[in-house]
Amino acid sequence: MILNYLKDLNKQKQDKLNFVFGYKNKPLKERIAESERIYNKYNDRIPIIIGSNDIELSRNKFLVSRDITFGNLILIIRKYIKLDQTDALFICTESGKCLKGSDIIMDIWDRHHDIDNFLYLIIKKENTFG
Repeated sequence: MILNYLKDLNKQKQDKLNFVFGYKNKPLKERIAESERIYNKYNDRIPIIIGSNDIELSRNKFLVSRDITFGNLILIIRKYIKLDQTDALFICTESGKCLKGSDIIMDIWDRHHDIDNFLYLIIKKENTFG
């Protein structure tokens, strides 16, 4: 019984992160080549892939300056989603770590980037007023 519960819990977690694995279905060499191409062309920027199962994004790939704060990234992302006034955004890393608004994107990338050199972030919305 407990084993089935853990399997269901793991499946739910995999479903929530399905957007990341959708991009990661590409071969690793191809993803690394793409990140190298981006870095060679825009060496002062960080490639970020954002995904969500409950928010429709008009765009999910971002190229942002290394020195902006995480709070500024949230403002950029909010431009590309329709959000009710009663909804709050929560953005965390692929591993589920929540980030502070004052963190610098380069520091976040240093700690949490994937082997393919992309930073994968998960975005969720929550109703803040009930």
